[in-house]
Amino acid sequence: MRYFVLVLFLFFSACSLKINPAEYHKINAPKAKYLPSQNEINAQTKVLILNISTNDPKTYFLLGSFKNLLENAISKTSAVLIQRNKKTTLKEEIIYAQEAELSNSNINSADYVINAKILSSSYSHYYHKGYYWKDKKGRTHYEPPYYSYRGCVSAQIEIIKIPQNYIAKTFYINDCAYDSSRYYQNKKRALLYEALKGAISNIQTKLKNFFAKKGYIIEIRKKDDVYILKTTLGAIDGIKEGDEVDVYTIKESINPLTNKPFKEIVKIASGEVSNVIHQNTSWIIVKDPKTQIKIGDFVKPKFDEGFFKRLFE
Repeated sequence: MRYFVLVLFLFFSACSLKINPAEYHKINAPKAKYLPSQNEINAQTKVLILNISTNDPKTYFLLGSFKNLLENAISKTSAVLIQRNKKTTLKEEIIYAQEAELSNSNINSADYVINAKILSSSYSHYYHKGYYWKDKKGRTHYEPPYYSYRGCVSAQIEIIKIPQNYIAKTFYINDCAYDSSRYYQNKKRALLYEALKGAISNIQTKLKNFFAKKGYIIEIRKKDDVYILKTTLGAIDGIKEGDEVDVYTIKESINPLTNKPFKEIVKIASGEVSNVIHQNTSWIIVKDPKTQIKIGDFVKPKFDEGFFKRLFE
């Protein structure tokens, strides 16, 4: 039954995402109040892993692996990792970012820095005695003794926005890894590594969403109650047919405490990436948006890898 549901889901999803932009009429849509600069349109989020540490002396051996696993996870997002020839401090990175802003160049500066820390770990092994048992036909069987092992790790990943110097996101992660063997073996290092690897893998989708690249709306078309939006996200940015996106605009509001204006990002619609994807552009399908979408508003992919896992659980 579940396979039948899956087939129906894939069939109807695929059909609903096939479009021909020529069949939609172009709308003379107004421009958003806050339009992106050319630098913002072309910008790639740059990330530097600043510091890896541990609260647990038993896990010093994991620090190099922690950095490598984090780098691998970030490389699967839209962000770009930058490297330094020498170790730098948060203060130095803030100065680099400030200088880049003043010179309107961010070639050597990061947008975010990451501080990661192992908070705790545990490792245990258990001896299981051998035993005899009988099946339904009265036959006797023997299960030999064995050892089981468990290693667990918890850690914290802090993402700091610079040069503003505020914590944009904190992930608390943890996982355990298991193994067994006929005779005793010391599996501590291997299992703690696997636990850390699993913990980071568990937040891969969240990292992809956090670092998802913005795509700016450059054209709007309509047919019936369906809108299609041409955006600056393309195949080069890793988007695929069927990816979900949220549509945002920037609005100006008044702070009631200070009576001063401030900008806020507001979600105004949701949609999906159609089958029309070019190298640097794509068409997004939005059905019956409740708020007017303008040229210069932006979209961000919304990744969710849990659907098929939930379907077959």
